Amino acid sequence: KMYEEWLREFTVRFGDDEGNEATFNGTIVQALMLLNGNRINEAVRPSQGNTSSTAARMGPKGLDYVFLAALSRPPNNAERNACMQILRQAKSPEVGYQDILWALLNSNEFFLNH
Repeated sequence: KMYEEWLREFTVRFGDDEGNEATFNGTIVQALMLLNGNRINEAVRPSQGNTSSTAARMGPKGLDYVFLAALSRPPNNAERNACMQILRQAKSPEVGYQDILWALLNSNEFFLNH
């Protein structure tokens, strides 16, 4: 639902390359807004009951939870190793999961599948 709202907002603000609001092809401005905009930051910022906060409380299963929430699949071994390194270096588990969730929501896999 949130993705559909973002998509609608982008199309209303910027339109698409053909001036058609029925389809969405995306522009650089739209991509940058999604990557750095307030909506994505609000969505991943740890707060009571959201994905980042819940994952941080789950311990080792939190990573699977974040991947399932964003990509509908668990992480593969390479992704798990990379994410565990992020979590070890993060100021807190919440911040680590926030960073991972942000990356997943901005991944090609998320855009192509959702």
